[in-house]
Amino acid sequence: MAQKNHQRRINLSLVLLISILALALFALDRCPKKRGSSDSLTQLPEFSARVVDLAGLFQEEEKMRLEQEIEALEQATGGQMGLLTLPELKGWSIEEYSLKLAEKWRPGNKEQDNGAILLICLKERELRLEIGYGWEGFINDARAGDIIRAMRQYLQNERYAEASIYAIHQVQAFVSGQQPKTPSELDADRRPQETDGQETDLPMIFFFFGILGVILLLALLNKGGGSGFGSGGGGGSFSGGGMRGFGGGTSFGGGRGGRFGGGGASGRW
Repeated sequence: MAQKNHQRRINLSLVLLISILALALFALDRCPKKRGSSDSLTQLPEFSARVVDLAGLFQEEEKMRLEQEIEALEQATGGQMGLLTLPELKGWSIEEYSLKLAEKWRPGNKEQDNGAILLICLKERELRLEIGYGWEGFINDARAGDIIRAMRQYLQNERYAEASIYAIHQVQAFVSGQQPKTPSELDADRRPQETDGQETDLPMIFFFFGILGVILLLALLNKGGGSGFGSGGGGGSFSGGGMRGFGGGTSFGGGRGGRFGGGGASGRW
């Protein structure tokens, strides 16, 4: 009897530990991300990925989505686009920083200069869309300014990923000769995808297991004595549809030599 009670206490402890861990993982994922610190930015960052998020504005799934959107732009236009977020400019004007960055990153092909850079600076609440020589005929300063102004409604509500996706879509549409969509049209297109994604949200799985563990623990405590976990039933297995992924994508090889001359637009939010 003593051995059974000892084993039962061990089982209860394991259930409690797993429940606490699952709930802690759920809570941790729901905590707001700490924005990037003001580390030294005297050196321009490397063009190491399509999205370089030094300010920490994007959740991991948002960053993956942005990478996918930029890759789609590249495939549709043959050009290149980079996205950089900064904690602060540290005394630079955003125009000066953006042009220096473009000279270092050089997105776009050397022969066509078909590149663009979107720069978002958190502390100053400034942003800039830098356009390469080859795309200035499609996106002049006025059109770039329209894109920047439309992004404000997202940025003012800290919807940084949506603002960036809007800019990417606008650049792709103008360069491809398509009719650009308004922010409300893009929001309407996105809603079904976001609803579908919630069905397989990994943090919700943590929450489910945490609640299930607590219920099981309470049932065992109320059982009193008993034989521990028993043989259990058939158990409901998880099949679901699996996690919705973003696909493998193509590898990223940095800038291709595109040139910039200061075309584009800046703004604040």
